[in-house]
Amino acid sequence: SLARPVCCSLPRSCPEPTMLYLTADRFAVFVPFGVIGFYRYLWYMIRVAASFTYRPIPVPENPTYVASEDVTIVVPTIDAGEEFKEAAHSWLVGKPKEILIITEERMLGPLQE
Repeated sequence: SLARPVCCSLPRSCPEPTMLYLTADRFAVFVPFGVIGFYRYLWYMIRVAASFTYRPIPVPENPTYVASEDVTIVVPTIDAGEEFKEAAHSWLVGKPKEILIITEERMLGPLQE
């Protein structure tokens, strides 16, 4: 026998079968969707809480490293466009010890310009 719809406890309250009536015996099919939804919502709330509590760490007055002696920038790239030039200028402002650019041989010419 089929399950009786929940909203039809009164004689005329629900003249047509409802969706719950159609899925009452297959409720387990929807459990994974509920678990996935709960998981996503949980991580969303964690990210929201983290965004409110995040504070950047200030640069110390006396850092334990010197950029011109201790910092090497390694850059993998296959493009030498305008964005790369802007990025390279910003790296040079920090005066690192060296900048290593990893690329294909065909890009050596454009990168040296």
